[in-house]
Amino acid sequence: MKKLTAITLSICILSLVTSCGMQTNIDQQESKWKVYCNVAYKISLNYPKAWEFTTVDRCEGEDGFFQICAFSGKDLSIDQVAENDAFHKLKPYGDDPQIMDLEIDEQEARLILPSTDQPKEMQNQAALIVKYPTEIELDNNIYYYLILWADKDHIEQIGQSLTFIDEYSE
Repeated sequence: MKKLTAITLSICILSLVTSCGMQTNIDQQESKWKVYCNVAYKISLNYPKAWEFTTVDRCEGEDGFFQICAFSGKDLSIDQVAENDAFHKLKPYGDDPQIMDLEIDEQEARLILPSTDQPKEMQNQAALIVKYPTEIELDNNIYYYLILWADKDHIEQIGQSLTFIDEYSE
């Protein structure tokens, strides 16, 4: 199962970033947040207005970042997926990461918070793993989980704004 996590990191796929045309509760002009919508991953979330995209699935600023990826995880529970990521042999979250149960947009989720000994090059990375309401297909592959990586200071706020969208919503 640990091999699956390593494969996951290398399977992260590029996706088409588009505008959603969805109504939000956030006034875009006065807010410190923007809306990111990705039709391929079927998600929408809010992120700090000052951040810029460095790739189609990674956005960062002086005070943090987020990045998205899909994980197959067929026949794996969300707890197995979270433990495989949290306790990967490279220890991306340090020796003693915390895994917390959450619910995001009415879906099972796990939040992985790093321990104090997390390697500096990980930039305070935390992870949010959310089970898709219905599996998605990207590049002829089926995915059951969304992974959101973000710095630990922003991950909960970004994660709580995450919603799953129907690709035809406009």
